[in-house]
This record gives sequence, structure tokens and C-alpha cells, in this order.
Amino acid sequence: IREAISNAVQHGHAHHIWIDLIQEDTQLVVSITNDGRPLPSDNQWRRGLGLTQMFMRARLLDASLSITKRPDGKTVAELSIPRHAQEPS
Repeated sequence: IREAISNAVQHGHAHHIWIDLIQEDTQLVVSITNDGRPLPSDNQWRRGLGLTQMFMRARLLDASLSITKRPDGKTVAELSIPRHAQEPS
């Protein structure tokens, strides 16, 4: 979450950032949306160290991470953590 906020401010020059947390039956979903510059096209978007670490941390949580551009131009980073990963061992 911290890296997504940092990227939105530093690279996207976002003015607003929204963080949503949704508990579903099978997973916890954290969504970070910003109104900064849109993501570059797929062939121009390279994964820097920050994005690489975000995806790596998601895998450590047995979670999935997606970063997409909405039709209104806002960028959304969404982390879905399975419920079994949230339960204490």
C-alpha cells in the first residue's frame, strides 16, 4: 500500500488517492486508486524496482496484485489476499 501511494505521488503526480478495503467471503481486497497521470501503454511500461517488489510481496502473501487503468483515466492497484493467508497459523 505504501509503495502504491509513493508511486502515485512520485511518478503519477496524483492529487487524490483513494484506499478501499473490502472483506469478502474468500478474500480481502485492498484497492488504491489515484487521479495522477495514466499508466503508459503496455510496451512503454517497464517494471522498476518498486513495482517488482510490490509483485514479490504479493506472492509472499499468496496474494494477487494487478495494476490497471480505468476508463476514466484513474490508475488502480488492487491486492487480493486469500482468506487462508490472513488466518493465524
